[in-house]
Amino acid sequence: MELLARIGLQDFADAYPSTLSGGQKQRVAIARALVLKPRILLCDEATSALDPRITQGILSLLTQIRDEMNLTVVVVTHQMEVVKQICERVSFLKDSRLIQEGKPEELFVMPNEDISAFLGKTEEALPATGRNIRIYFTDNAEEIQLISTMARALNVDFSICRADMTDFRGKVMGSLVLNVSERDAGRVLDYLHATDYIIREDG
Repeated sequence: MELLARIGLQDFADAYPSTLSGGQKQRVAIARALVLKPRILLCDEATSALDPRITQGILSLLTQIRDEMNLTVVVVTHQMEVVKQICERVSFLKDSRLIQEGKPEELFVMPNEDISAFLGKTEEALPATGRNIRIYFTDNAEEIQLISTMARALNVDFSICRADMTDFRGKVMGSLVLNVSERDAGRVLDYLHATDYIIREDG
């Protein structure tokens, strides 16, 4: 009964499995695993075939269980949004081989070639004139209004031609691409190099 209360199904103690929804059955499966008081909870595709609202409820439950019961939760999934929402570390496997491991925000924001292919990222269409400068917003960046501050400080114009921002466990990170004129590029790059932001010139 304690575990049923923990997973929010205390009112269904006498219900037949056939009367439960998919999300409720998934909660029962989690409770069944917790009966053994494990130190590690392995969830293999725990949110597959669930609608977005129920998926969010399962992810919230797993996060709550992890924190309250001091568990390590290992999630096996092909759903990248699941990884972004609850995982503190991620390992990418390809052909049964580990290709990269680290914090989700680091691997998703600045993916290598293998991970870009895994995520289905295609080549971006960027302006052919001027200079394209990509700025990465990660958890080690200063929390300032970089773009507006830089525009005022340098008195330059530029275009934001691409942005890719994602919520990682409540913190928004990602990257954006500025297009600046050849005339102003040197000053903009000098300004950015003096900050804690990671930058890259794109083609």
